[in-house]
Amino acid sequence: KSLPKQSLPVNAVIFSPDGKTLITSTGSWKEVEKAGEVKLWDAETGKELANLQDHKVEVKGVALSSDGKTLVSHSSDGQIIVWDAKSRTKRIEMNQGTAVMSVSILPDNNTLVAGDMGGGLMLWDLTKGRKLARYAGHKKFIYFVTSSPDGSLVASASKDGSVKLWPAVAPSDSAPLNEIARVFPGGIWSLAVSPDAKTVAAGGAKGGVVLID
Repeated sequence: KSLPKQSLPVNAVIFSPDGKTLITSTGSWKEVEKAGEVKLWDAETGKELANLQDHKVEVKGVALSSDGKTLVSHSSDGQIIVWDAKSRTKRIEMNQGTAVMSVSILPDNNTLVAGDMGGGLMLWDLTKGRKLARYAGHKKFIYFVTSSPDGSLVASASKDGSVKLWPAVAPSDSAPLNEIARVFPGGIWSLAVSPDAKTVAAGGAKGGVVLID
């Protein structure tokens, strides 16, 4: 089955933990000024359940907490919106100051890591909208962020070709715990941290995949 065609490119799709709801976000880098949408769908019937229209420009993506209660959307103007996934209402709003390229909700379901176009990496308190830390990050914009399964580390991947590992709670001037420089020329587009947090998998812009211990 197919869902109704959207007016802008669909750049993210995620399922709720119970698999009953599908969440999509839309936006086009060619038409950044056109407001993207965040929609919730019944995964079985394909019926639209909600359209969360609070972004004014391209929506870059969405993330959902592991308990299914908190939804986060982020856009090219730096806006980050925290939604109540059950009531489908806005809880709080933050702004990172430049386009937010990737976000990940840590396993505690209360902390967000967000990587931006300026190469910055920021940790946010999702309950209060408070900035917890900002790391210098990378020399070029960040493609992807994620966290270790235990929530102790966050990982970032950049167009500069490097992967960096950071403590999940630390002062803003902290140096990365580990930096793997120039993994791929052309940039790293995707990352995953193994369950034991000992290995990072990185996918490159030109088709390469490496495992880093």
